[in-house]
Amino acid sequence: GTTIVVRDLFYNTPARMKFLKKDAAEGNSVAGVLDKMALSHPEISFRFIREGKEVLHTPGDNKLSSAIYAVFGKEFSSTLIPVEYELEHVKVSGFISKPAGSRPNRSMQHFFLNGRFIRCRTAMAALEEAYKGSLMVGKFPACVLHLRLSSAAVDVNVHPAKLEVRFVRERPVFDAVYHGVKSALAALDRPKVMEWKKPLPSPYAPLPEKKEQLRLSSAPVPIKSAPAPGKNAPPWSGRAGARCCGTAAASSPRRGNCRPSGRPFWTGTRCRSLRPSRPPLSKRRSPLPPNPCPASRQRR
Repeated sequence: GTTIVVRDLFYNTPARMKFLKKDAAEGNSVAGVLDKMALSHPEISFRFIREGKEVLHTPGDNKLSSAIYAVFGKEFSSTLIPVEYELEHVKVSGFISKPAGSRPNRSMQHFFLNGRFIRCRTAMAALEEAYKGSLMVGKFPACVLHLRLSSAAVDVNVHPAKLEVRFVRERPVFDAVYHGVKSALAALDRPKVMEWKKPLPSPYAPLPEKKEQLRLSSAPVPIKSAPAPGKNAPPWSGRAGARCCGTAAASSPRRGNCRPSGRPFWTGTRCRSLRPSRPPLSKRRSPLPPNPCPASRQRR
């Protein structure tokens, strides 16, 4: 690996020394540079020792989440959402913060283009547009996003420190960042379905009772026909409401004197298809004198 040791910087050049700030401010600037280098190259392990204390140590396992955890800590890394999107040869990957983990400023927005830290207004505008409606006014999202695209589509000779770049086409970059962040937020809002595992039966639990289920048959049930009128016919056969003793002729559609009272009533052609005992009003007649049954005449 490479080890860089800096001691007594500008000790013999007072002209440069007056432009330096306090030790704490200069140490924070160096720490900020190392943080951006560690986030841009997670495959490299960085170790920063400041005044005899280890301030930063990244694992170098080529995982961006491990580098974010080493740089920003557990609290920040626990509120991140992964992003993986590609549109028109522009690949966006990294992590964004949840709406609940918003910040009061844009200091936690980190964009890297082909492994180099940049300040991209196009990407910042796309990021905040994707969060529109999810954050309160005056709050800004945090992110660590890596942009990958062809070097021929980027002009890096814009800023002396190479912090600002110029794209040949800014629209694909804006759309890739916007849709990538929007899809990650939409996946976060999906409802989670809880699955309950069925408990295993206890060996000491009583066995459930077996219940027999009734089976219904679709076969038609045969209907027993009534016996024909004659000697073996019951004294009162026929449909409910109609009465016949069986002695009247089956072909007589008019009247039969079959009731003990001797009053005639209306019958059909057969005993099984008798009409109601009371005929309609249009067919009712005045009461007739008693007419005994033919069987009673023979007895006399």
